Order: sequence, then structure tokens, then C-alpha cells
Amino acid sequence: MVIAFDVDGTLIDKNDRPREEVISLLMALARAEENIVVVWSGGGEDYARMWVERLMIGSFVSMTTVKTNPHLQVDLAIDDMEVKLGKFNLKV
Repeated sequence: MVIAFDVDGTLIDKNDRPREEVISLLMALARAEENIVVVWSGGGEDYARMWVERLMIGSFVSMTTVKTNPHLQVDLAIDDMEVKLGKFNLKV
């Protein structure tokens, strides 16, 4: 399953503080061998990568990309807003 996490408001709050409960969810989902965890952002791939490094979650993340990458089929999109970017969408 491909699971995509947004950065702003999802992995970090509006003050750039980590949302530990969402990061814990990311790590738990990444531990399942069949899951591919993606971190994406409307701010672009470099922005997403920067936050993966800052949050020290690189070992759990398979790739970073721009949000709504047209070449990526997402099964579950996790975001702080109502989105329709995956087959299933979860607002946190």
C-alpha cells in the first residue's frame, strides 16, 4: 500500500513543531513490509525532503515528492485538510 503524508499541518503544526502522534503513525505504518511511505508537500520535493531530515524519519520514508505527483498512485493520503488525493483519504 502506498501511503502519502503531507508536511504542513500534518507532520508539523503551524509553528513548525512536530506532531508526534502523526509521526508515530507514519513509523508504525512504515514498519509493515507491504507499505510504501511517501512524504509530499505542495511546497515541493526539496521542502518535503528537508522536513524528513529535520524530523529524522528518513529510515521510514521511501520517497519524497511534490504533493499531487501525477505519476504516483496513492492508496491512502493523510492530510490535515479534506483532500481527495488517494483511494482513501484521512484527515488528521
